[in-house]
Amino acid sequence: MTPDVQARLDRYLDGQLSAEEAAAFDADLAANAELAEAVRLQRAIDGSLARLFEYGPAEAAAEVPAPEPIPFTHSKVPTHRRFSWRWAAWGSAVAALLAIAVYVNRPVKEFTFIAPQTMYKRLLVTGWNPPFTCTTDQEFIDTVRARLGHGLLIPIGAAGITLDGWAYGDTYQGSPVSADTLVLMAHAAEKEGGTKEPVLLFIDKTSNARKVEVPEESGLRVFEARRGKLVLYEVTPLSRPVLIEAAVAE
Repeated sequence: MTPDVQARLDRYLDGQLSAEEAAAFDADLAANAELAEAVRLQRAIDGSLARLFEYGPAEAAAEVPAPEPIPFTHSKVPTHRRFSWRWAAWGSAVAALLAIAVYVNRPVKEFTFIAPQTMYKRLLVTGWNPPFTCTTDQEFIDTVRARLGHGLLIPIGAAGITLDGWAYGDTYQGSPVSADTLVLMAHAAEKEGGTKEPVLLFIDKTSNARKVEVPEESGLRVFEARRGKLVLYEVTPLSRPVLIEAAVAE
């Protein structure tokens, strides 16, 4: 099909031909089976695409207002062009509708506060396996600064402490402090050479500080301290805050 015929076909399907031009095209359809088949196929494609990408407010997530349907305006296209504007228009429409669908139906991750003893028990049950670790003191400082905007250091070789690794508070769908919280998993002993127990240290901005406590029957204690512009909460079965005592603002 020549570019001129394709352009006439496009304008015919969109009702842009004059009455005389439309009558002439109808006559061509009656006399040209190949052209008639092309029109039939194009109408079938248009109809399938329209049904496939049909969009309405009912499909939007309840918490996100549904956008208005995208309006389409068709302008006249010179008959000498070498491509069909119809396919370009449908391609743009498909891309736009897919983008809207992804935005409207994107998962919304809600943050909730989780009691410190609940998170402590959850991490014990799941194996106390932190998602990532630091191998140097500088990496430790950089990890805290990247997350919270301020540096903090607990030396990797600190006596009585084994730093197991890190997790983000929102990794576990919540934390006792905020969605920004850094969770440090460690093992600590009150005395050098003593038995090391699992200990959690929640690190956050002082602007997110809140009251964090555990029930007496949990067998845990919470110790709170400030280091520069950071607030620290140590959740531990020990009688003193070993990690907090070793923590230094950087």
